[in-house]
Amino acid sequence: MNAKGKDAGQSSAEPPPEDLTEKIVAHLSKEIETTSNNMMVFRTRIGFGLLVGPFLLLGSLVVGAKGQPISFNLRWYEWLPALVVILFCYLGIAYIASQIEAQAWEQCNRWRNLMGRLYKNPSAKMAEKDMESNQHRSKAGYMVGYSFLFFAVLAAVFIVKNAGTR
Repeated sequence: MNAKGKDAGQSSAEPPPEDLTEKIVAHLSKEIETTSNNMMVFRTRIGFGLLVGPFLLLGSLVVGAKGQPISFNLRWYEWLPALVVILFCYLGIAYIASQIEAQAWEQCNRWRNLMGRLYKNPSAKMAEKDMESNQHRSKAGYMVGYSFLFFAVLAAVFIVKNAGTR
């Protein structure tokens, strides 16, 4: 130890590992909190769009009919494929949304593991992969999910377009 109470090998420009560990843990905790909040917003937006959207479409059909009886001009073998497309798209969106959420939680778990390692050993080395996320996977998930949503809307519009008044 020198006169200032520091090890001779420790530079005055570098903070002690404990200080750096506290800052990293605080930052990663904030990242985990932000990811959790983003997941809740994502769930809310998807839930609202998928659960309320069909009722808005049906409501516009009823309002457009202006009180007249509504009839479908399609036979069962014409509208059934559209319903199957809608069902497939909704299930696809649910799967894609779960994959996007799972990817976010995997990243949070990597951060939690890193925080645990740093807590046990403040001078532990961090790998670059500990801090990076696979954004390509998320982008692909969003593209597929919104494509499913687009095709579900097209199928619903097909059904509504062929509904009319008597």
